[in-house]
Amino acid sequence: MFAVRLRCRLQDARSGRFVPDGEVVMKAFIVGDSQAEGAGAYLEKRLARDGWAVKRSAKHGANSAQVLELAKAQAGERFDLVVVFSGSTAGGAPAAREIPKLFGSSKIYWYGSGPATLIGSLSTARAVFGKKVVGEQYWFESGEAAAREARNAEMRKLLPQNVQYVDWRSLSLPSVVQQPSGVAFPVLNDGIHITGNVAAAAFNETNWPPPAVSQTGLLVAVAVGLGLWFAWRRGWLL
Repeated sequence: MFAVRLRCRLQDARSGRFVPDGEVVMKAFIVGDSQAEGAGAYLEKRLARDGWAVKRSAKHGANSAQVLELAKAQAGERFDLVVVFSGSTAGGAPAAREIPKLFGSSKIYWYGSGPATLIGSLSTARAVFGKKVVGEQYWFESGEAAAREARNAEMRKLLPQNVQYVDWRSLSLPSVVQQPSGVAFPVLNDGIHITGNVAAAAFNETNWPPPAVSQTGLLVAVAVGLGLWFAWRRGWLL
């Protein structure tokens, strides 16, 4: 069985507090798209260091429907903690509905897509996304930055109340700058994937377990996301 038995102080997945010394079994499952490949690896290391037994299943470019299929492969196994990385709304409604059902007794965190940023390394971005990437502002000029905000806003509305949505912008991250969209976030190497010191900081003592987002904050984020999407569709974002 994929589990470990430990005698140490472990962090309780449900409360974020530490449990007393004693014999415990704590299991986590990380599942998602390319962010689960990159940032998820940092979370896996963090959990393993704290004594968790961790499974991770990730697929580059996976939409929410494909993430659901990855999750179904672990159906029937008990996890104390499930962490989902997905901001795609392709298949979003079934994924938002079915993944919580698959792991009904688990504490579930759902990380949406990180905001698109200026491109820190054009060569890195082209290695990942191809020659279509023509400059540091590509994600804004192409409309992808606004579209990501809209998809995140839609995904948040789809998730049930027992799932805690995590907005990357709510975390305390290094080297934050104001992006062309007005979003405050560190510049990422390829403008999309959260890696390196940013990913490491996302799961440090300050940011893990992730902070809860108030309902007011949720409504503001949804409004901002939809506003950016509308502005992009009308051609107001250049």
